[in-house]
Amino acid sequence: MSLTYILSILIRCVATGWTIGAVRRFRDWRLGTVATAVGSVVIYQFYLLLFWYLQDAWSWTGSSTDAYWLLDSVITTVAVFYIVKILADRRGTEQNLKDKEQLYRSLFEQNQDAVYTMDLAGNFLTSNPACERVMGYSLEALQNLTVEDLIVEEDVALVKQSFFQAVRGEATEFECRVQNKSGGPTDFLVKFVPMYVNGNTVGVYGIGKDITEQKSADERVRKMAFYDVLTDLPNRVLFEQRLAQEIERARTQGQMLAVMFFDLDRFKMINDTYGHSVGDRLLQAVSERLVSSVETETIFSRISGDEFTALLPNVADVNVVVEAAQQVLQTLQRPFVLDGNEMFITSSIGISLYPNDASTPEQLVRHADTAMYRAKENGRNNYQLFQSAMNKQVMDRLSLEHDMRKALERGEFVVYYQPQVNSATGIVFGLEALVRWQHPTRGMVSPADFIPLAEETGLIVPIGEWVLKTACEQIKRWQRVFPELRAAVNLSARQFQSDDLVDTVARVLRETELDPHCLDLEITESTTMHNVDRAISTMHGLKQLGIQISLDDFGTGYSSLSYLKHFPIHMLKIDRSFVRDITTDEDDASIVASVIAMAHSLNLNVIAEGVETEEQLGYLMERGCDQMQGYLFSPPLPVEKCEELLHFINKTRVESMG
Repeated sequence: MSLTYILSILIRCVATGWTIGAVRRFRDWRLGTVATAVGSVVIYQFYLLLFWYLQDAWSWTGSSTDAYWLLDSVITTVAVFYIVKILADRRGTEQNLKDKEQLYRSLFEQNQDAVYTMDLAGNFLTSNPACERVMGYSLEALQNLTVEDLIVEEDVALVKQSFFQAVRGEATEFECRVQNKSGGPTDFLVKFVPMYVNGNTVGVYGIGKDITEQKSADERVRKMAFYDVLTDLPNRVLFEQRLAQEIERARTQGQMLAVMFFDLDRFKMINDTYGHSVGDRLLQAVSERLVSSVETETIFSRISGDEFTALLPNVADVNVVVEAAQQVLQTLQRPFVLDGNEMFITSSIGISLYPNDASTPEQLVRHADTAMYRAKENGRNNYQLFQSAMNKQVMDRLSLEHDMRKALERGEFVVYYQPQVNSATGIVFGLEALVRWQHPTRGMVSPADFIPLAEETGLIVPIGEWVLKTACEQIKRWQRVFPELRAAVNLSARQFQSDDLVDTVARVLRETELDPHCLDLEITESTTMHNVDRAISTMHGLKQLGIQISLDDFGTGYSSLSYLKHFPIHMLKIDRSFVRDITTDEDDASIVASVIAMAHSLNLNVIAEGVETEEQLGYLMERGCDQMQGYLFSPPLPVEKCEELLHFINKTRVESMG
């Protein structure tokens, strides 16, 4: 017995242990055979040790047979080690493949997008559950469908082209519409990826993402960017883009086009009377009627508020544009019925032509806008073609507006006063405050030139408040000598419609310390008819301050007598247009006589403005007109001249009494 032999047994035991461990780990019958063989040899060696070698003398190295056993054990152990390692590596590789397959299977089956594979002929091989969910087709159904059955006709060619690109090894991405089994086309973003085996394309992977909702959202965003939300008409951005495109086409083809710019006359009155919701519905109804009723290739758009534009491409001559404008006017003449109310609306239209009037989109729209304002100046409900002379008028208007915005702070406005006379006594009982503009370079600007512009721009509100305060302060000073003197101040439509009018008047009275009963506010008849209920409420608020209210320009606003009796007014003011011809026009004379009689029946005083002749004075006095004003008595005067007149009248009166 030798150490060499014993060492061979120990090494072979290690090999047996490795094999048994590998058998337990890999559960492989082939390793079990190896373990049995190695273990049998170990048992045999133990048998020899116990029954044969134990009686032999001890030695370190032993015989050559012992060396053989050691070498065989080492070789066996090395062989077992490598067998186990190879099997372990193979098992590891197999497990990795299984893990990757499971990952792929999870990605394939759990993917929310449709994932599928196809052979080189385009036949479906596999599909995941999402494929049936988003497309409505099972794998069996897909395998029985052709591309023509599955894809919307317009997209078939694109799908085929993309598939063959993938077959050639090029990944592709595209959008198409799939005929969903549940009905209707569904928008998909599709990717085709070639499948490779050993460097060869053996099929195509397909991934389809349902983008129907995304496309709808994109369409909504696009619509919000280029279309008016209220009317669904193109907005300013899209209109300008199309106009630029049409101008370029007209330039290259030598054609003419036209731009119409129009808004709805007195639309603000409808908004104020019926509310913005009704106004919005009216805009929608107008848009629908324009699109459905107006012939030709007109492209309508809503620019803002009640402003619209129309683009007429490829116009043969001006007559075509004129006919289109007339169609718009005629279309809007029919009443609109909203909430049981008939509403009548008209439009003012401006027209500019390419290339006659301008060559850029901005100039064409601007010139059409200019022509529209000329249509408004001509009485509304008509169209006007742009003329170059209009540009100068627009520039003058802009210059006047610019100067007017600075005139108040520069102190260029002044107040003139026109006496109001008691018909029975001849005494001046009041003074009407009339604003004038002393321009540093233009001189005295006519109220007819700047008052409408101030009303339109809103500047009339601060100007009107300044006139009110200035007149109250001046009357308060004059009352030291003429204690019964009253101030008459005009309220513009903008002022009367402002929410803080009553508070403003109260503040002015408080600051100037003028007795409220010495203030007479004149409100035009037409102003009260925009919103009668609100007008009555505002007038009652003013009346509670203690002031007097006159209805100015009576007879021009077509107010209803049923409303008139509810207005808390104390005086009617007959418009000068009726007074001018009362001695020569029987109709005007009858109107004036009727107004005086009606006012007296309602316990109202009457004042006639524009009295310029003795004949007019005589007629009015015969009919019992209470008060008058006009150039017969005095024109509007600046403060100094008016003060001289008051002192003269007072002196004359004192002398006559003496």
